[in-house]
Amino acid sequence: MIDVQTLLGENRYAAFGAYDGGALAAYAFLCWDEHGTALLDYLAVMEDYRCHGVGSLMMNYLLSGSTALPWKCLILEVDDPDFAGDGAELTIRLRRNAFYHRAGLRESRVRVQLFGARYRIFTDAHGLSDEALLARVRAMYPQLVPPEKLTRESWQTEIK
Repeated sequence: MIDVQTLLGENRYAAFGAYDGGALAAYAFLCWDEHGTALLDYLAVMEDYRCHGVGSLMMNYLLSGSTALPWKCLILEVDDPDFAGDGAELTIRLRRNAFYHRAGLRESRVRVQLFGARYRIFTDAHGLSDEALLARVRAMYPQLVPPEKLTRESWQTEIK
C-alpha cells in the first residue's frame, strides 16, 4: 500500500477530529486524487460517544464544504451486507449503511472487491451516473494502492 506519510507529503491526505473538551469523540481520515475525487478512508466514533449524534455531526462537517479540501466528489467504501459472515455482522453492516443514507449520501450500484473485502460505494455526488462514478473509482484506486498490487484477483469493480 502507499503509506499515509507519502500521501501527507503529497498533500493528498487529511485527518479531522471532533472533541468534547479535551477528549477525542470522533475522527475521520480522507485522501484524494488530482481529479477531484476523495475517499473517506476511515470514520470512527469513540465508544463512549456512539449513538449520541457525534458521527452525524462529523459527517455533516465533512459534507458541508467546511474542510476546504480539493474534492468535487466524495466516495465511501461501506461493507456490503450481502457478504456478512453472520447475523451480528449483518446487523452492524446494515446499521452503517443506514447511517450513510441518513447523512444524505447516495448508495450507488458500484461494487468493489479489494483484497477479499466487498464494498458498496456511496457518494455525495447525486448527479453523477453510476458509470461515471465507477470510472472515478477505477481511476482513484491505482493512486492509493501500488498498481502492481491491483491484480485481477485482488481488485474487481462492477456495477450491479
